[in-house]
Amino acid sequence: MSQLFVETSLVKWRRDGERPEEGPEAQMELHRFESRVTSSAPDVHMPTILCLHGMTECGLVFSNWTSCIPNVRILALNRPGYGRSSEPPTDAPYGFKQFASDVHQVLLGCGIEKVDAVVGHSSGGPNALALAHYLGPDVVNRCILVASDVEYASDAAKGLKDPLADNLDAFLKSPINPDASAEQLGFVTSREKVLLEKSAYRDSVRYNQGKISGVRHDYQIERTAWDFDVSSLKMEGRVCVVIGDQDPFISIDHAKYFQKVLGPQVPVIVKPGYGHFDIVLDDEAAYSILQLAIHGWGK
Repeated sequence: MSQLFVETSLVKWRRDGERPEEGPEAQMELHRFESRVTSSAPDVHMPTILCLHGMTECGLVFSNWTSCIPNVRILALNRPGYGRSSEPPTDAPYGFKQFASDVHQVLLGCGIEKVDAVVGHSSGGPNALALAHYLGPDVVNRCILVASDVEYASDAAKGLKDPLADNLDAFLKSPINPDASAEQLGFVTSREKVLLEKSAYRDSVRYNQGKISGVRHDYQIERTAWDFDVSSLKMEGRVCVVIGDQDPFISIDHAKYFQKVLGPQVPVIVKPGYGHFDIVLDDEAAYSILQLAIHGWGK
């Protein structure tokens, strides 16, 4: 038998203050899901996986992942501007470097010095890469990009379609309607349409309470030059890319972009029949991603 531990907490700290009483207070909301086999020894190693959601979602989209593998700890952050996490600062640019610093504060506040992997879905992908770069292998062992956005402003990304080019106004002017139809939400495969009603996706969108600052920030930061050099992640075994061949937003060419900038040692794993959302909502797909996160991938 397995026990499931679920906790949602707010981790608060002073941003950029040399002393605790200095600097503006920030908070990041953390959904923690743990699955432990009841017969396991108390000191058994539990892999810790940090999960970063995509645009319009929140960390609740990963709530099913602990049902796939026992003895695993999922830390699903609500990125700035989502859920009850602080909104991105407006008085100064909020880049990937600051995000990495903030996440490090959250991890230390939870007593976590290192994660086995960071998994970034969609707009969470660039953020996952930033954590791997800025925090280094001593904190982030490996990075998995799932249907991830690319650095659209880079020369290497020229020719890749911007997935929001046709409906930008809708994304930037009003929040996503959690009760919209499957087609309006971009759920295209038959599996996705079933999962839309059975998964936590609608709840994760609803949990954002109509906030759109996170969506605006995601769009802006992804379409300007990133503040880190992805070539720092060329080390074998650091980065892996997973993509569904039915994804209407992120194509296989988007996934291969990372091979172009990081080198052929970065595997691109194509999941036949999967779209943009079922690749994280479906148990079988989640299981395969967790296997990569925990055990890595072959050379």
